[in-house]
Amino acid sequence: MEGFTVLILPEVKDLVERKQTEELRETLRCLHPADVADLVVNLDGETAGAVFEAMQGEERIQTFEFVPEADQVRLLDVLGQQKMAGVVEGMSSDDRARFLKALPQATVDALLPLLAQAERNEVVKLMAFAEGTAGSIMTTEYVSFLEEMTVFDALVQIRKVAPLREMVHYVYITDAHHHLHGVISLRQLIMAPPAAKVVDIANRNVIRVPVEADREEVAQTLKKYDFLALPITDRDNRLLGIVTHDDVLDVVIAEATEDAQRMGAVAPIKESYFQASLAKVVRSRLTWLVLLFLGGTLTGTVLRHFEGDLKTVVALSIFIPLLIGTGGNAGSQTVTTVVRAIALGEVGIADVFRVLKREFTAGLMLGVLLGSIMIGRALLWHVGWNLALAVAVSVVAVCVWATTVGAVVPILCQRYRIDPTVVSAPLITTLVDATGLFIYFSIARLML
Repeated sequence: MEGFTVLILPEVKDLVERKQTEELRETLRCLHPADVADLVVNLDGETAGAVFEAMQGEERIQTFEFVPEADQVRLLDVLGQQKMAGVVEGMSSDDRARFLKALPQATVDALLPLLAQAERNEVVKLMAFAEGTAGSIMTTEYVSFLEEMTVFDALVQIRKVAPLREMVHYVYITDAHHHLHGVISLRQLIMAPPAAKVVDIANRNVIRVPVEADREEVAQTLKKYDFLALPITDRDNRLLGIVTHDDVLDVVIAEATEDAQRMGAVAPIKESYFQASLAKVVRSRLTWLVLLFLGGTLTGTVLRHFEGDLKTVVALSIFIPLLIGTGGNAGSQTVTTVVRAIALGEVGIADVFRVLKREFTAGLMLGVLLGSIMIGRALLWHVGWNLALAVAVSVVAVCVWATTVGAVVPILCQRYRIDPTVVSAPLITTLVDATGLFIYFSIARLML
């Protein structure tokens, strides 16, 4: 919670307790809707409901759109569907659809009839798009004009519709059947001759994204061209909606959070840290921990297989932690780097051999450098030149193996349509631990 919100929270609680509604309303009016939303999140249900009821009209709608999904549902439970219907109806189309998707179907069925027909039809259409696609995050509140309209008429119309649209920075040009034929920035429109037709000054080479495209593709396209919004079209090039930069920012944060969780071998959790129940936290971690635990038993199997060698050359055991630690760390570094490159679109399936060559070379160079250090460390422990050299060669081999595995496995996952982030750093570490030990003991057996 922000420092300013912490300071004002006791005052807000006091006003609610004393039922000073008018004073509370004036206090809230001085705050940004995002700050009011922060207050709502940090208040108990009844108090949050009282704060929300103190606001009026557009302030209430704007605040509700800033409230996290779980707390939106909580407010609906506290205030009831009748009171909240007007707020839901006033939300932007994409936020409204996203909110309703988070509700149980029975609640949605009860709430939809309370909305106006136009909003009801719109939200049903948006909710039909698959989660994670461009259609699931787009809004239908854009500005579009027919080709025959003049610049003067377009500017007059924009003034009328602007309060009802999420974004007016771009004007889209369509025909009577909504086929997209061009786009004009508001700046271009203002500077154009009033008598000119919008189609004559429009940019015909429109960057667009298919409605079924992954939302990450939308984010990458918006970033590449530095736009504030992107048009979303169907297969027949009909304009269905737009995705705005603020929604893409939410996508980027959500995807980065999900990737970070998976890279840490944790099943993704949508709720914030304190909102997620302890049972959910345990469930999100348990499956991976069990898999990694079972994978870790491979290390024990390898040690048992080479038990005779350990008894013969007891000093071999001294270097086991160093070797498996080095291999695991090298593999983790590589898989993290490659997965990020895949996420940014810098690496694809066609680049597998380039990546393999690059990481093989990097592993070899790192192995030689670390192996040189290892020889010095081994000699300081007075284990003899033969064992020191065997350990150094093992370090080189393990580093090369770890970087190779860390590079290839994520690309293979992408090839077979598996999320590369599933190949988490702990998973690679566990795999490299067992195989690295096998490499170490095999080299030691040959050289000693």
